[in-house]
This record gives sequence, C-alpha cells and structure tokens, in this order.
Amino acid sequence: MTDDASIASALQRPLCPKLRDLVRRRRAILGDDMPFEDMAHFVIVEPGDTINAIEAAIRWPIRPDIDSGIPSWEWVMDHGFTYETVFVLSDDGYAVVLFVQVMKGMDPELMGMLRAFCT
Repeated sequence: MTDDASIASALQRPLCPKLRDLVRRRRAILGDDMPFEDMAHFVIVEPGDTINAIEAAIRWPIRPDIDSGIPSWEWVMDHGFTYETVFVLSDDGYAVVLFVQVMKGMDPELMGMLRAFCT
C-alpha cells in the first residue's frame, strides 16, 4: 500500500478484523502533515509470498546480514495474529512496514526469523 487509496482498497479485502484495525491505527499515527506516499509503504504478506518476492517488492533485504547476523529492520512486534516489522529506508524517516500474518502457508524461513528477533 503506497497511498491512501491503496490502503482503502486493501482494507476492503477479506482480512482479519484485527489486522484491518492495526493498519488503520498505523496509518492514523502517521498523521496528515505529509502525503502517505512520502512517509511509508505498507505491505501485507500473505500465504505463498516468498522472502525473495517480498524483497523484490520493497527493494530492500529482509534476511539478516550474512556476516554480522544483524537484520535490517528496526524491530519486530508479535501481535498474536500478525508480526509487524519496520524498515527505515532513509534519513527522513521513510519506512516500509510489513504485516506478516500468522497463518498456514507462510514462508517458514520468514516466520522463523521474525520469531527469533521478536520484541
């Protein structure tokens, strides 16, 4: 979701009500001082989405650095029904927020990384 119209469209899809509410809350936190597309990009990861496909979509690595083992995200939060992780991509605070649903068919490597680094 890259703008308010795409958020509204995504929220019309069949989603867990708790996830729908979380996306709305995260959008509200960002406020309206700037257009959403200048602040963030939200991605709802679905069953069947691979790490490679997600990295291609957000144009940023998800896997931890191969040498240091340090992930490139800021934090991971477990909401029970979804993991939320934030990647700050620029000095002005522009971020990509991934919502990774906890359900069958999710990439096991991704789920394992999120569990391992969860706060």
